[in-house]
Amino acid sequence: MKGLTSMNIPLKATSTKVLKHGRVLLVYPTLITEAPITLAMLASVMQKEGFTVSALVNTFRRPLGIGDYISAAKEFEADIVGIRMLTYNVLNTYKIIKALKGEGLMVLVGGPHATDRPEEVISYGADIVIRNEGEDVLRDLCQYWNGREDLSLEAIGGITYRDVNGKVRSTATRPILRDLSALPPPDLDVFDIDVFRQSDGLIKGFHRIYTSRGCPGRCTYCDLNVFGQKLRFWPVSAVIDEIKNRIEKYGITSFTITDDCFTISKKRVYEFCEQISEISPKVVWRVNSRANLVKREMLKVMKEAGCHMIIFGLESGDPETLRKVKKDVKLEDNINAPLIAADVGMQVYANLMTGFPWETVENVNNNLKLIHEIWDAVYL
Repeated sequence: MKGLTSMNIPLKATSTKVLKHGRVLLVYPTLITEAPITLAMLASVMQKEGFTVSALVNTFRRPLGIGDYISAAKEFEADIVGIRMLTYNVLNTYKIIKALKGEGLMVLVGGPHATDRPEEVISYGADIVIRNEGEDVLRDLCQYWNGREDLSLEAIGGITYRDVNGKVRSTATRPILRDLSALPPPDLDVFDIDVFRQSDGLIKGFHRIYTSRGCPGRCTYCDLNVFGQKLRFWPVSAVIDEIKNRIEKYGITSFTITDDCFTISKKRVYEFCEQISEISPKVVWRVNSRANLVKREMLKVMKEAGCHMIIFGLESGDPETLRKVKKDVKLEDNINAPLIAADVGMQVYANLMTGFPWETVENVNNNLKLIHEIWDAVYL
């Protein structure tokens, strides 16, 4: 990779089961404005296995340099540093990995880029790459490090690692998590809350709630490798309990449902609306949706239950582009859905893309036509 030389170092850390402190520092090195809830979800799994976990996040409020990651790991007395990796930050992440390995730390890497390019990540110094979903893999790794005699790295599905002979090995792909209710709730206290607290008391990121994983869409621009296309749900009652917990503990009354598409199951939408309506004081919330998965009746029920905003992934106003990216949504749906949502009283956001390799002036003009069609409905 330009700008860096892969290290190809035989690493002994992955072969040991004895950790000095049993402490893990989870790192999000890509600049972000809010606490990444995914790290809190992983932390809970490791804590359940007896590990002490903290999270370090690179934020616009408090940007971090490589030295900051080293200092934090030393201060926390971490044995392991786990890194969530995104493709557009790979060069900096590889520098962080190199620095951490120079301090003798074990480095785990997960996330979209690591899932897609595990051997590459290992070649730049990582001890273990966790592919796809991380919770079950981390649980097994924790048990392995804790000395479970019948468990070896070769038997842990969903990882790529360098063995004691220096050879890169990938175990079998792990089946997706089917029972999300078996996961412990996220531990938000692993974050330095003051980094994310605003002057009005809002703790950025703590408002995000997942009710499902996976997306049945086939859109070509989306990387589905981590959570897959099989849709899975948390029990609505568990989601409501988590909302109540955050209201009580952090004073949050405004939530973002972070699912790729909240409205896939009409029955579930109605069940959620019924239960969240019973919370007192009333909370407000917002969701993401595809344009072809909403009807006026559903949107009215959602609005009455406190949903004040909906974000549509329209992507394009050009029929050819919609077909080529396999959006499986008609142009008329992309026009009608924002208009109906605005009419029932919701704020509407629309996500659009342009600049695909095949697009001509005509394709781009069709995008502009869509913008004009929904201009009065979309929140500015």
